[in-house]
Amino acid sequence: MDEKNLDRIDELLESTSAENRIKFDLSDIESTENSLEDRFGVAPEEDEMPAPTIDVAPIAEEPVETTEPAPVAAPVMKIVDETTTVISDDTPVKAEEPKKKKTPFSVLQIVLIAIVSIATLWTVMYTVDHTLAAQGYSPAFSVSSQSYDDGSVSYKCLGYKVQFMYDSNDNLTQKCVPFWKDGPNDIRYNQGLLFEVHE
Repeated sequence: MDEKNLDRIDELLESTSAENRIKFDLSDIESTENSLEDRFGVAPEEDEMPAPTIDVAPIAEEPVETTEPAPVAAPVMKIVDETTTVISDDTPVKAEEPKKKKTPFSVLQIVLIAIVSIATLWTVMYTVDHTLAAQGYSPAFSVSSQSYDDGSVSYKCLGYKVQFMYDSNDNLTQKCVPFWKDGPNDIRYNQGLLFEVHE
């Protein structure tokens, strides 16, 4: 009910005289158990608890003067921000600082990843060229090649050399060596046993 309806009820009660008001006689009120059994012939179940008796106070016959009802204050609702953790009336709520955006990798990590990637790539290239040379095929990742008069061939690759050498019985020997070492063709060339063929 709103406040207007309550005011209207108060006005009606003031205007009604004490003689016209409804009066309850407590002697006429019967308990529920007896009235059901007498009227309908139905006995209450034994399991059920007997109905409690209600004491009703008689209404005062003298009119009660009512004054203007005091205004009822509406309940105060406090709106709480779900992102805050501290709720207090006297301390201000601190806003969370924006988080700094983290980069997925630091500069050092990027440098390390680059070095490891280059080393892995070089290892794969060396393994492929060494396997091909062991089968008698020319390396796939050679930068330049040099042919000699007896059919021997030297291939320069990134950081290593692959050299095929034919001996006096025409047997093929292959060798993978680092770029700073001399392979079998380099040794024979320095001794003057091999001569370069210019194509």
